[in-house]
Amino acid sequence: GGKAASELLAPEVFVIVTSYRVAAETSVAAFTAAIGEAARYPKPVTIVAAVVEMAEQRLAKDLFRRLAPPPRVRLILVRGRATGKRDALARALRAVARTAPPADAAVVVQDGDALLPPGCLAATLPFFRLFPSLAALTTDEDCLVPQGGAAMRAWHRLRFAQRHLLMSSLAPSRRLITLTGRMSAYRAAVATDPAFIAHIGEDSMDHWRFGQLRLLTGEDKSAAYWLLARGLPSLYVPDVKAL
Repeated sequence: GGKAASELLAPEVFVIVTSYRVAAETSVAAFTAAIGEAARYPKPVTIVAAVVEMAEQRLAKDLFRRLAPPPRVRLILVRGRATGKRDALARALRAVARTAPPADAAVVVQDGDALLPPGCLAATLPFFRLFPSLAALTTDEDCLVPQGGAAMRAWHRLRFAQRHLLMSSLAPSRRLITLTGRMSAYRAAVATDPAFIAHIGEDSMDHWRFGQLRLLTGEDKSAAYWLLARGLPSLYVPDVKAL
């Protein structure tokens, strides 16, 4: 029934959008989709916009004002230097942690050029209540390819089909090797863990010749590794597709 479904929803949600020099029309589409989805969700939702430039900050604020979501939806702006997506994501996660969310709240992470499909929060977040040990989940994904012609579209289609097959085969083990940035969700107790945030922001690798190299990208692999190292389950939701 409706009441049972409502009880499975995460009591509070944070949607982190990391954006740096994304084309204006793409940013508008991404923020519009995120704000629209936040407005559809019947519980409190905070959109955390991790931006670098003042233009991005103004864009997020103006869109939020114009779209006028319900009072239960709010916006937090986190602005910092252009030191990479990892730093931006870590700043946003620390901002979420400062609000002291309940442990069973959910933190959704999306790219600044990704579109959240309508109803995706209600379709994915109940898994955290259904599986109390679940730490994170990720969804299927596709992308819009406005330029590049038929060959580029075919290449993207093949790439995402291969990803879907791999993730589907890994999913029964509850152990994924990546939590893709286009749309992934974490239990707040995990996403606000200082060790998790430090791992996302400062992960590195040791090279036999060059020594310690700080990783600038691949935060989705670092997140999955952090969960794997601690035996924390993750889930693939194939019937929700972020663009």
